[in-house]
Amino acid sequence: MVFAYSQLSQLYLKLGKFDRSEEILTEAISISERNNDTIHLIACLVALGDCSLHQGRFADAISPYRKAEDLIIFTIVIISIFCV
Repeated sequence: MVFAYSQLSQLYLKLGKFDRSEEILTEAISISERNNDTIHLIACLVALGDCSLHQGRFADAISPYRKAEDLIIFTIVIISIFCV
């Protein structure tokens, strides 16, 4: 379901309907968090940052990008602990 939301938000982004794209991404992020779906959560956070960039809201893009980066680093650390 999150993947479908993500794809729908990308469509709205391409149509220039930024508010709708952000609404859908926010819902997708919420679903991902509830389901502990880290991979889709990272993808949605990056997409939310991209949406802010497309609108010229550069400062707003930083927060979702940083959250995605933190999750990526955390995931790499966890994987390295269990794979060693």
